[in-house]
Amino acid sequence: MSSPAAKGSASARLVYPAVALVGALTFIAIFGWGHLVGDNAYWHAPTPDERMYLIGYRYLLHEPWHWPLLTSHAIDVPYTASLAYWDCIPIWGLINKLVATVIPPWAEVSARAYLGVWHALGYALQACGGVAVMRALGHTRWPDAVIAAVFFLAVPAWIARYWHDALSAQCFELFAIALYVRTPDRARMPTRLGVAWIGLAAIAAMVTPYHPVMVLGVLVAATLRARDPRWLVGAVFSVAATTWLAGYVARGGVRPQWGFEYESANALSWLVPTNGGILGDALWLANVRATDWQYEGYAYLGLGALALLVFACAHPRDVRAAIARHRWLFAAAIAFGVLALSNRIFVGGYQLLRYPIPHVLHWFPAQFRSPGRFVWIPMYVALIYALHVALRRARSPRGLGLLALALALQVWDASGDWAAVRSAMQAYAAGRVLPEQPWRELVHAHRAMTIEPSFNCVDNDANVQHVNEVAIELAMLASERGMPLNGTYNTRALRRCAPEAAAWTTATLEPAALYIVLPKARALADQLRAQGARCAAFADGVACSADAPAIDRAIAQGILRAE
Repeated sequence: MSSPAAKGSASARLVYPAVALVGALTFIAIFGWGHLVGDNAYWHAPTPDERMYLIGYRYLLHEPWHWPLLTSHAIDVPYTASLAYWDCIPIWGLINKLVATVIPPWAEVSARAYLGVWHALGYALQACGGVAVMRALGHTRWPDAVIAAVFFLAVPAWIARYWHDALSAQCFELFAIALYVRTPDRARMPTRLGVAWIGLAAIAAMVTPYHPVMVLGVLVAATLRARDPRWLVGAVFSVAATTWLAGYVARGGVRPQWGFEYESANALSWLVPTNGGILGDALWLANVRATDWQYEGYAYLGLGALALLVFACAHPRDVRAAIARHRWLFAAAIAFGVLALSNRIFVGGYQLLRYPIPHVLHWFPAQFRSPGRFVWIPMYVALIYALHVALRRARSPRGLGLLALALALQVWDASGDWAAVRSAMQAYAAGRVLPEQPWRELVHAHRAMTIEPSFNCVDNDANVQHVNEVAIELAMLASERGMPLNGTYNTRALRRCAPEAAAWTTATLEPAALYIVLPKARALADQLRAQGARCAAFADGVACSADAPAIDRAIAQGILRAE
């Protein structure tokens, strides 16, 4: 990948705001203004994962400022929990909390718009990251910027990551590759570049642990290219410090996780769409979900990008020259690609190879349970090379025509993934179990809420998915006030199910608490009634409270029925 000089280069001061605006407007055009500001039906009943992120942020918002910054004393009573394990995007949560501290009305706005604004920012930065890479490669004209922005916004594998908000911030990988391209060959890195590496790695660590691993991997390649290890050491320390600051090493967090050999990338996931705008669900071509969790390694580039890649690879001499010039980046891409396949390699529905992981390395799969996510580095390197070659050859009529056709194919293909996300949003919005407003009134009439069994302890209950849906909806209502709650859906459960179940027959009725007693915990309802609680039934259990008028109002509204 060479860096051709471009005539009529556009100023970076103008390009980046312009393409950021393109990204943000693309988000609004696809999802609507109401989705941005948290004012549409979806945000009343988003996916369980997005509810988890939103609940985590709201509890952070209601916590007073204290140290450690990300701990909560209310979300998982009686434990002190790190909100990092609600995947609430620590740096974004702290920024919004700081703004709400200085401008109090922002607290109410951000409690609704927190994730919508984050997604819009992600679209803006995705466009900027893609343009940053192409500018580093010498494509600095306005048409180059617009084409690059659209291509990087229309990557199906990135669009499909919408539901995992922190993981959808793949701009970190793009900015890391841009910094690599700007790294001098066999020369000391300039101070400004080294500081940029440290800052990028630190910020990435405040979003999710997967991003800094990939940023550091690309930085290793840059270090080998420049033969200057100073900034790698600084970046490693910055990641360690910000990972600790974000709360990822809090009590109960560093424990073995399940899934490494299942949540992998399929070797054919680059080629087969599952929601393509042109081919639709093309699993009939090859089963790229040989396990139920291989969506984690989804890497489909889009038909336009694949066409450009075939075109770029049709000249082997140029490919060899690019690899020779950027051998360390290509080596990093191959390493991440192999890691993404895990120790159980699938080609379509066929398991090609399985090998044991050395014991000394067991800590890595125990903490990074989804290796498929590391496929983003080779995925973006392939896209960058294909687009670089196409832009370089777009000076001729034939090259320009090919690029225009590829761009149209890419957007058309990506439209299927955007449509799939919108359709899923509508399905979730229509899938609420509990009537929202009357239940809000009942929950907010109290100062605390206890749901038994707690969220992580309903494994053996009948219709677990439905019961969990009820629990999450109630937790969403509790989060609006930051009410003390005995846990909800999160990535690192602290609950002790057996001792909690044993305590149901000795529980003490708290005067300002609402108790939601699910079928498995009937003994708790009997204990609360014996102490004078007013209880009433609903389809999924019993609600009990010392505040009898609150229960009676709920009966009058029809959400509870007298026993």
